[in-house]
Amino acid sequence: MIILCLFFTEIDSLKNLIAIKLEYQYIIELNNAYLKSGLFDSANDCLKKYEERFGFEEQAGINYLLGENLFFKGELLSAREQYLKTVARFSSARYANEALERLYLFESARKDTILLKRLAKSIYLYEINELKPAEDSLKKLIKTGLGDFALFYLSLAYDKKNEFNQALSALEELKKEFPANRIHRAKILVAEVYIKMGKLQEGIKILEELVIKYPNSPIGIRAREILKKYQPPER
Repeated sequence: MIILCLFFTEIDSLKNLIAIKLEYQYIIELNNAYLKSGLFDSANDCLKKYEERFGFEEQAGINYLLGENLFFKGELLSAREQYLKTVARFSSARYANEALERLYLFESARKDTILLKRLAKSIYLYEINELKPAEDSLKKLIKTGLGDFALFYLSLAYDKKNEFNQALSALEELKKEFPANRIHRAKILVAEVYIKMGKLQEGIKILEELVIKYPNSPIGIRAREILKKYQPPER
């Protein structure tokens, strides 16, 4: 009961902040607060209410999150439709790549919706920072048909806990066991983990290779954005 009250206090506080000043970050935080309390419909009502108030990239993010909330709720067909809309409307946005990865996930699990819902639950736990339960759940999925996604999210969980060696180990296993996987964000994550470990040159090399290989795709654009932080400004 106390935890539930804290969640609703957080929700009310964020609503008050949004009433004072509408900022994209506040909308994302409110969405996350709803997720923590399992209020998926309220989360999507909030996102839809403010979607048109922001620019292209922010709208892309909101549309992707609409799909995510449906995914976590277990409404798989509606989630898939929302991901398709996100890709169609925002093909050049960063979140288009993540929506495409979700569609690839759906395709991989088209014959096993129970397995897909198990993974959705694991990802949901990761998203609301229940990292230990998320790790335990993801480890059980590594040997299934969705093992590539299980390893990717396991690496994200380790990264979030600053357990970088374990994150790299999971990413290496992903590359070894699923060489044909289409989780492009895993390549970005490898670079980011190297940089966090102080191995800047290794990280930069990976990012530069991604820019060359995917120059106009969302993943290449994202790699370029990260590179700008570590390269001297042009004169």
